[in-house]
Amino acid sequence: MRTSASFSSSNRFQRSRRFALITSVAAAAMLSGCSEQAAPEQQSTTAETLMTAQTPNLATADAANSERNAYFGDLHVHTMYSFDAFIFGTTSSPDDAYEFAKGGTVVHPAGFDMTLDRPLDFYGVSDHAFYIGVLREMANPDSEISKHEIAAGMTTLGDAGDRGRKFYEIFDFMQTERAPEINDPDIRKSAWEDIKAAANRHNDPGNFTTFIAYEYTTSDRDRGNLHRNVIFESSDRVPEVPFSRMHSRNPEDLWDWMDALREAGVESVS
Repeated sequence: MRTSASFSSSNRFQRSRRFALITSVAAAAMLSGCSEQAAPEQQSTTAETLMTAQTPNLATADAANSERNAYFGDLHVHTMYSFDAFIFGTTSSPDDAYEFAKGGTVVHPAGFDMTLDRPLDFYGVSDHAFYIGVLREMANPDSEISKHEIAAGMTTLGDAGDRGRKFYEIFDFMQTERAPEINDPDIRKSAWEDIKAAANRHNDPGNFTTFIAYEYTTSDRDRGNLHRNVIFESSDRVPEVPFSRMHSRNPEDLWDWMDALREAGVESVS
């Protein structure tokens, strides 16, 4: 199980201990401000005393707090498999996303490089389950789905305006009774398998934790979105296909599905 992997403290987490010290000093100053205002020399002495009292704790934080550290990561990440991310220029794969989280470089759709100042501790690619991988295949001229009429122009997408118009053309098609024509289960399953495999490849217990995840997004008639990321606890038992708005637009049905998985020994949160 991924959640059972423990992290050893390192210099990567010094920033969290410094932040704790800073907030402690700030809190003390705020509390003193609620009472009588101390003389300047008293304020200085109070701050110095607090700093002195806190400093030894920084040196022993690893030993005293080995399992209670702040870790930094991202569980809402889209790649080339999300229908909206792809049509607006995202071509990075799940592997690219995990490499980026570990300190690698990816190319932004606008053409410039992006690199994090510091690597993250955990990460989960959570692509939209809704038509997962489908739009990317529409842009593949060798695929069968690229020959569908709604895929016309996907291989020659232009500027943001052009992409936006095509996005809504396809999205509106998805709301019609003809939507099953592009709902290819093989494409969706292939994308989901790659997402799971990438998470397993990059999971490095004690250094970098990955989570198999996806996004369930439903919407109302005004196209207001309700985003819910579903995060699986373990990679050992994950459903063959994720539950999406194609199964139901009612989030309570998502929770029922998750409860059924839990009874079968598959834990997840959303």
